[in-house]
Amino acid sequence: MRIEIDAGVFQGYVILHNPLTIYQAATFEENVFSALKMDEGLKTIRSHQMLIPSIMECVKEWHVTKLEGVTVDTFPGMGVGIPRKDVAKLVNDIVNALLKYFKGDDPNA
Repeated sequence: MRIEIDAGVFQGYVILHNPLTIYQAATFEENVFSALKMDEGLKTIRSHQMLIPSIMECVKEWHVTKLEGVTVDTFPGMGVGIPRKDVAKLVNDIVNALLKYFKGDDPNA
């Protein structure tokens, strides 16, 4: 399943595992609920830090500028040429796409 990415400096697409394993789905669901309890709008770095490992579990391939070879340990938070707002949009867009995917909806709609 291909998800288009348009988040400022991050452009391209990711390929999700299809289907997700029960482990991948359960881990993502648990982390989303935990992150939402802490930060309802998913706007803080801490909430994104909670979500990155499960996002990485669900994404099979990354074809996104500035994320070549990205891992849980190297996922950017912010820096020169990488605005925090772009990181937030990237994480939130992938989370929203995964939530649509969970419902059986088109994640790109």
